Amino acid sequence: MKVFPIISLAYFSLLMMGVGRGSEPSQAGPAAPHYTLDNVMIDHFQARGATLSEALEALSVLSENATAHRYRPTFVIIGGTAASRPVSLNIARFPLSAAIARLAEDTGLLVTHRQDTVIFSTRK
Repeated sequence: MKVFPIISLAYFSLLMMGVGRGSEPSQAGPAAPHYTLDNVMIDHFQARGATLSEALEALSVLSENATAHRYRPTFVIIGGTAASRPVSLNIARFPLSAAIARLAEDTGLLVTHRQDTVIFSTRK
């Protein structure tokens, strides 16, 4: 039967503080970018005769693809017929925020942002 010495918590803490001293800090890879509506770029998007809900679903998928599946905003449409409003949009190399602003202008809806959620609603 082997007997292991008992190390007190204080002594163990002192041992752990000394681990890694004098060595080079570990090199982490480049930090993953923090994606926002302003820095996600949409390469090309065209919508003719589409509804607002269809255009937003397409922009959501394009955002996810542009960020290697790291960012996909949530779009919420409030209002009875707001989701079916027709939109026309043709953009290239646009920030997602600018595309959203264009859709808001085209539909006459109010847009508010809360983190990664974009809310389209009728104006009061």
